[in-house]
Amino acid sequence: MAFEGDVAPPFFGAALAADYRFGTDEMVFQPSHLKLGLPPGGGLGFFLPRFVSHAKARDLLFSTEPTAASELKHLGLLDDHFPCNYFREECTRIAGELVEMPLLSIMGVKAIIQPHQKDLNAFLNYEDKAMAGVMARRKFHKG
Repeated sequence: MAFEGDVAPPFFGAALAADYRFGTDEMVFQPSHLKLGLPPGGGLGFFLPRFVSHAKARDLLFSTEPTAASELKHLGLLDDHFPCNYFREECTRIAGELVEMPLLSIMGVKAIIQPHQKDLNAFLNYEDKAMAGVMARRKFHKG
């Protein structure tokens, strides 16, 4: 998964399901869910605590401040970040290296390190219900 610019919670959550995540030096995780009064979505609540501690996940999700690519890499949430002028070339180079790996080896590694699908499905169902509950209580105004 490759990111440029501001990344909203649902997209960052979905990215944490990917095997690799890269961003430009200017990329930031933008915790916009708080400004919208919504849960973060995109499975972020499922994946984030699996990468960082519960306390750090809480801090990131309750913060209104963006988190820079350099900090995301430090936390292990990005594999790397590159300057914009050669970002796409670096991502393409890395993808080229990955496609040379034996498919059965890749499948075996993924099978033993990925979270259990049943747990993810249950979490996403819960996330949908939580989002629906918030939306049902919100008052929307025209304009």
